[in-house]
Amino acid sequence: MATALMWPEWVLVPKKVLPLFLMPRNVSGGTSDSGEEALEAAVNASRWRIGFSDISVRTDEAERVWKVIARRLSGMSGAIMVPAMARRTAPWSGLGISKIAVTLTDAILFSGGSAYRGGDTAATISALAFTAFAKGDTEADVKVAVGGELKPGMIFQYGEYVAMITEIVDVDPGGGSPVWTVAFTPPSREDVAENDILDFDNPRFRARLAEGGGMDGLTLSNWKTGNPSVVFEEDY
Repeated sequence: MATALMWPEWVLVPKKVLPLFLMPRNVSGGTSDSGEEALEAAVNASRWRIGFSDISVRTDEAERVWKVIARRLSGMSGAIMVPAMARRTAPWSGLGISKIAVTLTDAILFSGGSAYRGGDTAATISALAFTAFAKGDTEADVKVAVGGELKPGMIFQYGEYVAMITEIVDVDPGGGSPVWTVAFTPPSREDVAENDILDFDNPRFRARLAEGGGMDGLTLSNWKTGNPSVVFEEDY
């Protein structure tokens, strides 16, 4: 699988966010003789979706970044890592939130054909997969070395995907670094090894444009500023 671009969240800043939600998918058991059709929710077929609206495009750099990303995504065929915008629900437990200021230049923007990958946050929460879990699993053992209490509704990133905790199954206090057994949704998209990092700080997930022309709406007022919107859907 090709490496995805990284959405530059401190360059293309939305004023509004359509919060992350799991787009349901249904499967049909077929139509009966009476004409009735039974539909069943297919959790594994569901996809995360998130939308950014009124994105501020007020500088030459922001306009160039928007246009280059739109071209690289090639309609719905390209992939990009987008923020789940879930930092507020992370287990901060009083820890501070910090971020690295990034100045874009033509030298680093897709330099040598590589993707822009700046803007990472300074990690303050440290969580690991205490034991491995496999593709399709819906439970994980999470060791929190630095951070607060895990709760249902929290989002974490593993690999290139994200999951939401739905239940706290068990807690082992351990020797100061508790291990939380959590149930999550949707089922794991990939295998996760023991001690792999689980990112609660600023989880991102692999996505594509929800519609082929999803980044075509850049209309500049007086050829200077614009406020486009875009919707992404999980690429899985």
